[in-house]
Amino acid sequence: MTARHLNKYIIIYGTVVRTGNVNSRELTKKFKCKLCEREYICESEIADYSSFRLPVRCEAKVEVEKKPNPFFNIAKKFPGKGGKNASNVSGNAPKIVKQDCKSRAFVPVDDVDMEDYADY
Repeated sequence: MTARHLNKYIIIYGTVVRTGNVNSRELTKKFKCKLCEREYICESEIADYSSFRLPVRCEAKVEVEKKPNPFFNIAKKFPGKGGKNASNVSGNAPKIVKQDCKSRAFVPVDDVDMEDYADY
């Protein structure tokens, strides 16, 4: 019996000589970032079949709302004291900026494909 028989009912005729567990290894698995939900396909470690080599950090670009600095409103009220460019300060509209996600939290995706298994 091999990994392709995993989670299947099979009938085998013959004499049982030796029994044991089927040892299989999951070769690849999908993980996604908790923050931006970008998916990564990771390979399992050769020495330890149950652990996977995850990326150190997420490399995706994420749109983040950057809120205006509330101290600029104070500088507008007192143009003589404060900043040099107090009159050139934009309004209170938040800006949308693209930043790196840099998350280290990954969760497995429940997408099981039997081709991702192999015997060892």
